[in-house]
Amino acid sequence: MDWIQSAIREFGTLIGIDELRPSPAGSLQLEIGNHTRVAIEPTPEHDAHEVLVSMSRGLEQDTPSTAQRALRRAFFHQSPGLFVQVAVTDFGGETRLLAVTRLPARSCTAQTLFQAVNALYHWVDATLSPGAGHA
Repeated sequence: MDWIQSAIREFGTLIGIDELRPSPAGSLQLEIGNHTRVAIEPTPEHDAHEVLVSMSRGLEQDTPSTAQRALRRAFFHQSPGLFVQVAVTDFGGETRLLAVTRLPARSCTAQTLFQAVNALYHWVDATLSPGAGHA
């Protein structure tokens, strides 16, 4: 899994964080604008050899309708090559929308990580925007 750690380091350089390093377990967590958190983590060795890329953002209000909108978007608004799984969850007392996509570990590069993070950012942003409405 050294190539995944290398991809994470190169991803850091790509986004302007030259000293970005994964944890000893190979995972990474970042807080970016708009109270948005990004996580990159490989699945366990015995699993399907995937890298999970997730993004979460705090929900201010109207959690049930936001959750319904997110589920509709996950089902009806997939981008080519981007399958999004969603949940509304509690992180330390804060309700957050969580969006996750999976990358095949062998195709994990700085560019594919960047593309996944960028796609999730836009997906979450569109889901939470006031005019998102129905699917």
